[in-house]
Formats: sequence, structure tokens, C-alpha cells
Amino acid sequence: MTELELKEIEKVKRKIPKWFKNGGQINSKILITFMRLLNKNAKSVSIQDLVNSDTSIDIRKNYQEMKEIYKKITQRFLMKIQAV
Repeated sequence: MTELELKEIEKVKRKIPKWFKNGGQINSKILITFMRLLNKNAKSVSIQDLVNSDTSIDIRKNYQEMKEIYKKITQRFLMKIQAV
């Protein structure tokens, strides 16, 4: 990984605890839904799983926004979480 990618990962690591504390935020809802689905399915969670979940947010639209902001960093981070 590049130095920039490592810095971005550290930034995300700092933000995640805040996302859990502020459960009303869209990023929090996505993360909490992801974790809930991961606990049910232990191997992985697809975007379609998130879309099909019972959340009141537009996962596809918000995921696309997150993806645009974090691009490769978000994808790598989610893949690492899925691998755990």
C-alpha cells in the first residue's frame, strides 16, 4: 500500500468509533447494517445484501457516494473486514 492509502486507512479507523456513537448518520447505518449482516452470514456481505436489508436508507445511492469519496480505500477496507 502507498503512504497515502495508509493515511486514509488510519483516518477511517479514527472515524469508525464515532460512526457507532452517532447511529443516526447514514454512514453509521450502513456500517451497522453491514456488521449485522456479517454476523448472520459470517463469510461476506455483498452490496446486494445491503440493498435488500431492512434499512430505511438508499444503500445503493449512499454506497456510491461513499465509494466516490474513498474509492480504493473504502473498497480495500471493506474487503479486509470481509476477510476477518
